Amino acid sequence: MSADPGRRLALIRCLRDSIDCLVHNRSLPLSLCYIPNEVLYEVKRDTQVTVYSEPVRESEHLVSCVISDGQLYASGEEMANSQGQWIRVKAFKTEILPMKYLEGWVLLWDSKKTSDDPQQTQIQELKPEVNQKHALLDMKKHQTQSWLDIVTASYSLNKKSDEDFDPDSEAVEKLRSIPANWSRDHDEALVHFLSEESDILNDEHLGSVKSYVESVDVSSCCDEDEGASCLTDGDADSYWESDGNQGAHWIKLCMKKGTVIKKLFLTLDGSDDNYLPYHIVVMAGEAEHLKQVNDVHVDL
Repeated sequence: MSADPGRRLALIRCLRDSIDCLVHNRSLPLSLCYIPNEVLYEVKRDTQVTVYSEPVRESEHLVSCVISDGQLYASGEEMANSQGQWIRVKAFKTEILPMKYLEGWVLLWDSKKTSDDPQQTQIQELKPEVNQKHALLDMKKHQTQSWLDIVTASYSLNKKSDEDFDPDSEAVEKLRSIPANWSRDHDEALVHFLSEESDILNDEHLGSVKSYVESVDVSSCCDEDEGASCLTDGDADSYWESDGNQGAHWIKLCMKKGTVIKKLFLTLDGSDDNYLPYHIVVMAGEAEHLKQVNDVHVDL
C-alpha cells in the first residue's frame, strides 16, 4: 500500500465503501471505476495503424493507413485478450491530414511480438499538462488521470468536485455493476489472474526498471518510508536502509522472463559510514541454483 498517509487513508475509505456496495448490491463507487474520457497517443513516423470495429483482428477494418508523426485520440477504455492490448480510439490526425473522427479499436500491444520489437513502441501515450486546451473536445485536461488519483482526490479530506474530472461515462458504468451471470468460479479465476499477471502495485515504484524487473525484495527495512521501493523509484533523495545483524542484508531482484542483464548499478552514500556496505556479492540464476557472478569490495 502507498506510503503517503493521505492516499492510504483514501484507499481505506474507498475499500470500506466498496465492501458496503457489494453487501447491499449497489453499484461500485464512481472513483474506483474511473476511466478518463480521453487520452492522447503519439504515433511515431511511418507506423501502420489499423482501426477495427471490435477488439479482435477478425472484425471489420474501418480504416488502415500509414501515419507519420500523428496523434490518436482515444478513450481511457482498454481491452486485453489473447491477441494483445487494445485501446478504443475516437479520432486521429497527422501533419498532412485534418482531424478524422472514427470510433473503433487499435491494437496497442501485440502479444505475438516480443517486448524489444520496435513496433511495440510506435504508439505511446502522451501525459496531459494542467489546463492544456484539448484539440478534440475543446475541454481542459487535468493531470489527474488514473483511477488511483481519482480515488485519492474523492476520498481525501479536501474532496474535489466531480466536475473536476472527465470520465468516459459509458465505460465507467460497465465496471460499476457485477455482470448478471457472475459466479464464484469467475471470482476464483479473477483472483488467479490478478495474482499471476498483474504488476500494477510493483510498477508504481519500479521506475525505469519496470520493463525488466517483476519485483524487488529486501532482507529488512528500518521503516516503511525506507523500503525496497526506494531502490528503484528514480528519486536520488530516497534510499533503502536495512535493519538487522551485520552480514545479513540482501536485495533480491526477480527478473522478467527472457531478460538479459549486461550491467548492474548500486548507488551508495559515501558520507554515511555507519550504514555503508564494504563487501557486495552478486548472485544470479534460478532461485534454487544461484551462482556467484561478482564480488566487490567497496572503497570510497
